[in-house]
Amino acid sequence: MNWRLGLDLGTNSIAWVVLKLKEKKPSDFIDTGVRIFSDSREPAGEGRIGDPLAVARRTARGIRKNINRRKLRKSQLVKQLVEDGLFPKVINTASAAYVSIHAPARGATCDVYCLQCPTPRGKTQRIKPTVKLR
Repeated sequence: MNWRLGLDLGTNSIAWVVLKLKEKKPSDFIDTGVRIFSDSREPAGEGRIGDPLAVARRTARGIRKNINRRKLRKSQLVKQLVEDGLFPKVINTASAAYVSIHAPARGATCDVYCLQCPTPRGKTQRIKPTVKLR
């Protein structure tokens, strides 16, 4: 016996039909059915539509991504500053930031705020920061 399956996929349901074929054309229904799934939203009240259940997960995921991106940007900045010689090379970058900013006298290898600028005669002079950093 030849037959054909037809499916209708919706957001909250799936429907099917099985057709009997005669000479490659549908001739009779063998079976039909529908399966309805529960709505993937919070229960709504006062005539409004509820929020999707994935909102809380999506919000938390976005927060995690932003935190990870911020950490990556900071570590890339510290890495670049170390390569350029503007930041002390310390194994722990968090302690490097603390030592160079808060306590330069306690073992930092360079002071980030005191930069050297070459003069036309080949000597160097100190450049004072124009912005006061916290």
